[in-house]
Amino acid sequence: MRERLRAVRLLLAFPFKVDTYRTAGALLLIFCGQLAGVGVAIGLALTTDGAVTRSGDRAIPGIAIFCVSALLSSLGNWGSFVLQTNLLDRATLAVDLELVQLTCSIEGIEHLERPEYLDRIEHLNQNRQNLVTVPTRAATILASGLRLALTVVLLARVEPLLALLVLAGIPLLLASTRRNRKLIQVWDEVGSPTMRLQYVLRHIAGQESGAREIRVFGIQEEFKRGYTRLWNTFTAAFDRVSLGGALLEALAAAFLALAVGFGLVLVAHQADSGAVTAGNLVLVLTLISQINLHLGILAGTANSVGGSLQTAERLLWLREYAAHDGSPDRNSSSELPASLSSGIELAHVSYRYAGADADALHDVDLFIPFGSSVAIVGENGAGKSTLVKLLLRMYQPSAGSILIDGVELGDVSTGQWRSLTSATFQDFVKFEFLLRESVGVGQLDFVDETAAVLGALQRGEASELAQIRSIGLETQLGRNFADGIELSGGQWQKIAVSRSMMRESPLLLVLDEPAASLDATTEAALFEHLTGAARRASRNAGAVSLFVSHRFGTARNADLIVVLNQGRVVETGNHATLMGNGGYYAELFQLQARSYQ
Repeated sequence: MRERLRAVRLLLAFPFKVDTYRTAGALLLIFCGQLAGVGVAIGLALTTDGAVTRSGDRAIPGIAIFCVSALLSSLGNWGSFVLQTNLLDRATLAVDLELVQLTCSIEGIEHLERPEYLDRIEHLNQNRQNLVTVPTRAATILASGLRLALTVVLLARVEPLLALLVLAGIPLLLASTRRNRKLIQVWDEVGSPTMRLQYVLRHIAGQESGAREIRVFGIQEEFKRGYTRLWNTFTAAFDRVSLGGALLEALAAAFLALAVGFGLVLVAHQADSGAVTAGNLVLVLTLISQINLHLGILAGTANSVGGSLQTAERLLWLREYAAHDGSPDRNSSSELPASLSSGIELAHVSYRYAGADADALHDVDLFIPFGSSVAIVGENGAGKSTLVKLLLRMYQPSAGSILIDGVELGDVSTGQWRSLTSATFQDFVKFEFLLRESVGVGQLDFVDETAAVLGALQRGEASELAQIRSIGLETQLGRNFADGIELSGGQWQKIAVSRSMMRESPLLLVLDEPAASLDATTEAALFEHLTGAARRASRNAGAVSLFVSHRFGTARNADLIVVLNQGRVVETGNHATLMGNGGYYAELFQLQARSYQ
């Protein structure tokens, strides 16, 4: 219940936070539009009585009430529509900004690998406008309720039995509420996952890399069928609930229509006997004809609040996740030294992915001396990238601890540790910015300093890229821009490596398969440069350079080689020592060497 109350408070406050004046104006206009409708009926009744009795004392006020009420009704309905439409646009931007802020503020990346998290984010993306509509919907419910109450009073004055017509609408309200509740459940269980998977298919088909393979393998039709299957899965579940609920609503609506018909017959009979004046007859006919409409509005608006509450609960969940689960170290007080004097130690570290049956890394004990260059090798799935992400604190260990010069990494703020690290990943991002920016974001404070960017390009073995089109660093990258240029895979990778070189003396530099798109010569030159840079940096900061590669030839010059197999460290040492041992490393090295002969 407390969570539901928090969601209600969020929904009531959010639109005023987005735009106080438009929200207040929309509420006022909704009341004007709804309540003025009763004035229209009263004006018609007075005008009719005045016309029949030839009494200007009733007809003239009736005409005045009708005209003013009709004007207020039109202005209220039109004005509230305009303001709500504008408010929805502003709310969409506000929610998008908050989603970006919240998702980026989460320190780790484990949540991005959990379908339940991704489904909740998809729900927020698809239904974010629900967060801004509750005050106006509440105003609509209140105004409609007041209008129905006035209708009951006015009908009862003509014929007490007519007041019971509103009660005949209760089955319709209940049926509509039931159907809406089930539709919300279907969306939560089927809609969000389906929409997310459809987005994945659209993204793959719309990207040049995905489009190539789709065409090479001739799977265009399979993509269409897959997309259609997802859509049919959702619509089938949606239609099953919607049609069943619609049938029940139709029966309830038929019952209400019969009740209204009975009321009309009753009034017609009384009018025929002279018990009801012509004006009252017009009043009753006008009000009765609107009961169906306003009960429908009341039911639909009330039901939509349920969907808004669910969306608000998702946003509150994300806020809490970002504040707590996503950033458990906000109160950390330990400080790291400006330079390493001992090294990095992993003590009995294990990590298991959510939903996995076994550890990706298990009971890893490893010491990396300060000032060393380290190569992490092993077959696919050995745990290399998992180890890297733990060191960069993208994940929290499931067990064990990571120590930086004896300081528990979990006791250090993630922000401080990240400022002392740099990395290039095998699935690097192609930042389609200016060349200066695509490299310079590696150290944002120096993005406008030409010397710093050129130095990073040189350290990343990419100096020649600064001469593209003779424009140099101001070249626009990427085909998504009219004046942009597309680079080769190797050139993009050089930019990614150079980006990690913007920080000249990080305590930990990680290159996770940074040369997958580079030729062997360039990779060897890059690694030679890195080992030299690590030795130079060790004199100042005791820095560690960590290199992950499948190419054993480039790893042989590392000070320390760490061999992983099935999530465990099976060997450590330099190349000569490991080859002399004749173990797993020697076997893999010789196997790879034979492939080059």
